[in-house]
Amino acid sequence: SRGLSNAIHGFLSEICYRLMRQLCQGNDGEAEEVRAVLCDCLPRMTGTLPDCLSLLYHRFSPCCPSARHQTALLALLALSAMHNRRLVVVALLLPALSSFIELIGDVCLLPSLVMKFTTFLFADCMKGLRGSDRQANYQNAEGLLCGALQRLQEPDTNRVLVLHPTLLQWILTSSLRSTSCARTTLLRFLSNYEDLDNCLEGMGVAHEACITCLTETALLDDSMSVPRTIHFLNSLLQTIASDVATGSSTEERDRLVNSMRLLVAKLLSTNRLSPLPDETVQAALNLLTRQSMWNLDVGTAVAAELKYVCQVVGVLERSLKCVPPPYDLVLASLNYLHVASSLASAKRNHQIPSALLSNGVFMQCLERLLETAEASKPECGTAALYLVGLLVDLADGLNTSSPFPIHLSALRLLKLTDSQIESARAAAAMFLWSTLFRVDFQSFVQLTNDIAPTAASVMSQLPINGNVLRRIVIHLQSCLLRGVPITATVAVRCLGELLAYTDRHSASIAGKLVEQPWNMFCVRCCLLLDPNVSCVSTMVLVSLLVKYSCLDAKRHPWPYDEAVSTLTDWFTHLTSLECVDSLLPWAFVQLMQQVIEKDMTDHITDERRHVVVGLLQRMRDSLSTSLVTSDPDKSLLLPKFVDIDGVVVDHRVCCDVSCSGMCVGQDVGVLQTVIEGLLKRSNNQK
Repeated sequence: SRGLSNAIHGFLSEICYRLMRQLCQGNDGEAEEVRAVLCDCLPRMTGTLPDCLSLLYHRFSPCCPSARHQTALLALLALSAMHNRRLVVVALLLPALSSFIELIGDVCLLPSLVMKFTTFLFADCMKGLRGSDRQANYQNAEGLLCGALQRLQEPDTNRVLVLHPTLLQWILTSSLRSTSCARTTLLRFLSNYEDLDNCLEGMGVAHEACITCLTETALLDDSMSVPRTIHFLNSLLQTIASDVATGSSTEERDRLVNSMRLLVAKLLSTNRLSPLPDETVQAALNLLTRQSMWNLDVGTAVAAELKYVCQVVGVLERSLKCVPPPYDLVLASLNYLHVASSLASAKRNHQIPSALLSNGVFMQCLERLLETAEASKPECGTAALYLVGLLVDLADGLNTSSPFPIHLSALRLLKLTDSQIESARAAAAMFLWSTLFRVDFQSFVQLTNDIAPTAASVMSQLPINGNVLRRIVIHLQSCLLRGVPITATVAVRCLGELLAYTDRHSASIAGKLVEQPWNMFCVRCCLLLDPNVSCVSTMVLVSLLVKYSCLDAKRHPWPYDEAVSTLTDWFTHLTSLECVDSLLPWAFVQLMQQVIEKDMTDHITDERRHVVVGLLQRMRDSLSTSLVTSDPDKSLLLPKFVDIDGVVVDHRVCCDVSCSGMCVGQDVGVLQTVIEGLLKRSNNQK
């Protein structure tokens, strides 16, 4: 009946009014206009919606009565399409829209409301169209529409273009992609659209113009939207890194990465002349760090890398002069310098570490960060400690040092090693201690002895204060007992370097350190932890205690009986060869090597020995096969990096338990020696 029809039309008009208000963010003028047009025209429109498309084959004229019907039809179709409900199939709608655009010629002559609906509907129809069909049939209409949008001024652009992913995707894949219209639209999305990553998902890698537009937007706009632009590029960079990891890298992706790197270079150069907001520089540095740590620098020249390093040092210097310093920006600078230094060393590019070591301003920055590590943001202190430790290691490898020493209080460094205060920072402090032990404290880091000296004893023979060693050992034991994998890994390696250091000066001192009763208590506690978490660090710990112990291995009970027995049981539970490339079996090989060297294999039962030999032989056979087919340049593989609560470090820092005199890694010679030693013991017993 007529009454029911009018009620339906009124209900539909009210729905469109509410949708329009939501779309226009409270612009009641346009919403009221849509409701009035629909209330007036819907009752008069007869036939099906496809039949009504005939209205679009007539030229729009504001004076013509059909203009209101055309507006009503476009509003109904556009508002439904914006909510993922197409009322008419694309095959029927797109030709009608193309005719409508071509008949008007200059789309700017359309009222803003009609132009808004026409533009969105055309973008929605073009979304799934192939390039050939797009050019052959609708190139003229698209050109007219793009030309009109390009001529609009920014206020008019904001009125005509709706905030919808479909529209942005079309703009970035059309001839508008390099225009001010695209940049204006991007800025609106960056400022107002929460889910930009999903909006452009799958587009960035496929369309280089999308990245070009984003980078131009970041360079031309000085608002707070720039960090969000770079954040999106960061997300896209992760997608590219995943593709590269699977071997699907292309020249186009390399161009995209270069485009991003160019953006960072321009931002850093601009910041040097006229400081940019901290958030912008921080986002740029994070982008640069991610490119490097995922090995996406696509052959950047050494000179360019060196320029980046110098610019970042400048950023770090200016940041530390602020009161209070922008610690997030400081952290971003330290992360990049850590990654750049580590990669440069792996690539045998010694210019970057040498440049940092010879930069007095940079060394002063590091010294200040270490002095204020307890008062500053914890992550900054952690990153500074890791970076100093890395530079000590690199300087030793280059057989050089720095003319600008870093003076550091031994007492302060000891306090930073206390894991009860800040476990992540404690791990970084232990890493620095381990590098200092390894180089015999012959480095640019000069510890001031502000701890009471050791009383006259054998410990006083050491170059370093014996009380320092005792307190470090206590902190290391505490870290091991906490059961945190990263902290335990760094702690056990630091212990290994400490024992090697003392052993170089006095074997008896190293023996006294490992024979302290608290060490065995620490081992027993570690054996109660989850094997999946603590197995490797516990094996290395026991290996170190056995190696440096001066106790008689033949006496009973031998203090390491329980530990070796339990760790052997853990290892024998490995039933597959999937673990051969992990650290666990190699840590066990090192343990067995120490047991054999101490002639303590009789503490392993024949049954356990038989199972262990079988597993080790399978490891050896599998490893021999893999070495035949392995890449000869495997030793030149670049390091990987991990992000620990915002601090980016070389994965070897927190995953490698190797230390002086004990390399936990693939070594066929050591493996064969262990197998022969265990078999020899079995034959002797027979």
